[in-house]
Amino acid sequence: MNAGAHVQETVAALSQQLRRYVDENFLEEERRINQIVREIEGKAVAVRFNLPQEWKMAIDGGSPRKFHFLWTGPCSLLVADYICVRWISPELPPSSLNSEKGFLTELLNIILPEETIDHNTPSFEQRFGLRVKPVQARMRLLDQAQYIQGLSDLTIPVEQLRSQKPAMTRVFITENEINGLCFPSIGSSMVIFGLGYCVDVLRAVTWLREKEIYYWGDLDTHGFAMLDQVRSFLPQTYSMLMEESTLFKYRDLWSVEDKPFQGQLTRLTPDEHCLLCSLQSNTWGKGVRLE
Repeated sequence: MNAGAHVQETVAALSQQLRRYVDENFLEEERRINQIVREIEGKAVAVRFNLPQEWKMAIDGGSPRKFHFLWTGPCSLLVADYICVRWISPELPPSSLNSEKGFLTELLNIILPEETIDHNTPSFEQRFGLRVKPVQARMRLLDQAQYIQGLSDLTIPVEQLRSQKPAMTRVFITENEINGLCFPSIGSSMVIFGLGYCVDVLRAVTWLREKEIYYWGDLDTHGFAMLDQVRSFLPQTYSMLMEESTLFKYRDLWSVEDKPFQGQLTRLTPDEHCLLCSLQSNTWGKGVRLE
């Protein structure tokens, strides 16, 4: 008994000493890292108004490597981490940059002049004056006479779509890609499709206000929410195949909407609003939807 108790006491003492050793080493490492970060920040601030055009750094076990700016001029980007300071190369994969936006935001807030930072936007790119990836819209020209050099299916930046003024009198907007692809040929018409809730980007396409607009969304609560969204900037929009008769005509194709929209919508017709309320209240079953 005494021997067993002695062994347990010894093990407990060793465990306590080991924990103390690990904790002390952790704190020491944390202090060392914080010191390195402070040194990096200090050096970054010191050179932010006199940035070199390029910088060389020796890597352990390898030859010196040359790092370049990702951006030039007032938005040149210096990147630092706990190991080294380096310039981001233009060949850096975009996914790597995206994963480090939080860290880069903290660093750029320190090294960039205050007047170059827009604190009123949550977007990383807009905050630091960078070019934003353009939003794309896909459309099909349904009138062969309106094809562009023989092309009918086009995907272009919304900014370019905004500058166009097509001769079509009728524009269909549909939530899903498959819907857009199945449209037949229709005179003086086009269809814009696949945007889902991002349909709001079409708000900037002002010439749509002069066209007949038809919206075709899923027959579910979110489909009506998107219809309401479209009418917020295109109030002349008619719904298409979004009535109760269509829902029951294809009852064998019903599926379940996992997370129905439960908010209030103010831009629906009385019939549309009645159907929405029936879907929200599960009148015909839980989460009924027709995609």
